[in-house]
Amino acid sequence: MKILVFSAVLAVLAACGAPTGMQAFQVQASEVHDGIFFENRSKADPASSDADNSDEGFSPSPWKKKKKPEKISSAPEAHKGEVAPTTPVAPPAAPAPAPAPAPTPVPGRQPVVGTPVQPPVTQPPVQQEPPAEPPVAQPPAPVMPIPVEVRKDKTTVSLPTPQSEPKDFIFKGKVVPSIYYMPLLVDNERTCNPNQTTVLRGAKSKDLMRICRKNYNKCLLEGSCRILRDHQERSFNIAGGSPKSPLFKELGDEDCFFGMGVRNICLDPFYTVAADMRYFRPGDVIYIPTLVGEVLPNNEKHNGFMIVRDTGGAILGPNRFDFFSGSMTWQNPDNSFAQIKLNDKRTRYEYYLVRGETAKKVLAKRNFPLIPPAN
Repeated sequence: MKILVFSAVLAVLAACGAPTGMQAFQVQASEVHDGIFFENRSKADPASSDADNSDEGFSPSPWKKKKKPEKISSAPEAHKGEVAPTTPVAPPAAPAPAPAPAPTPVPGRQPVVGTPVQPPVTQPPVQQEPPAEPPVAQPPAPVMPIPVEVRKDKTTVSLPTPQSEPKDFIFKGKVVPSIYYMPLLVDNERTCNPNQTTVLRGAKSKDLMRICRKNYNKCLLEGSCRILRDHQERSFNIAGGSPKSPLFKELGDEDCFFGMGVRNICLDPFYTVAADMRYFRPGDVIYIPTLVGEVLPNNEKHNGFMIVRDTGGAILGPNRFDFFSGSMTWQNPDNSFAQIKLNDKRTRYEYYLVRGETAKKVLAKRNFPLIPPAN
């Protein structure tokens, strides 16, 4: 019976143009937001409530059930009696391709019609390295000659040098040189007047020989001398005393032929130096590279080594040396020391102080404190 009454109500509503129950449900559903029930809408809208409850036999209990809220779409809201249009979602448009860069015209070249002009291929600039600076020429290292010692059989033997035995060589400075020698003086009645003579005195004021005063001064200056009289030669050497009263000693055949230095050490020609005893000791060895290879009057080549055997009143200072040249004066052109200007105090040559085994070898070769035996 209730079904017939409900069908009749629907037919009346349809005839009057009112929305049917299903259409009313669709309209009401489109207006439901955030879980609002139809019974709440009926309370808020009296006109709708009267239309829904016009039939007393209609049971509203099925409509009180909660309906799930629909998702809110971004589509425009539909009016009553219209179905909400659905807006189709268009797929995202693909990004437009970037326009190709316009070709760069090449100066002096016309593009061909219908043929795309290709941009010229530019190579990266080649960085040229700056020209290398020419190497600075270094001064050549000084080449030190090898000293040699001539033997009796005319063969030579090499001696150590600062390059071979550096620990035995100590650089000291540059020499301030001069040359002294043992002069051979002719003395007779014709060389001077009797009133121009003086006496060489020995120990205990013993008169050794009366000679010309100029020859006496020469013996005093050089420290030793040889006097030739009546074809007879006699040798004298200073033996002490004082500057005002010096004493001499006559040398015999068994004594040092070229004279004596300090402590009665024999003078060795071209291998002896006189030095200041405040800085050196008798027997010290010095090495002068400039002397190496110098040819001596006996055709022997110098090895560069000199031995301190003497001293002198005018030999003062650590670099001051007096070079002994035997019986050859520095004025003689054959004097090897004069040839390299050792007679000039302005000359400067480097020298080394020699120690250790090298010094011992040099002293042994020169038969120190005597002189090497005659050939």
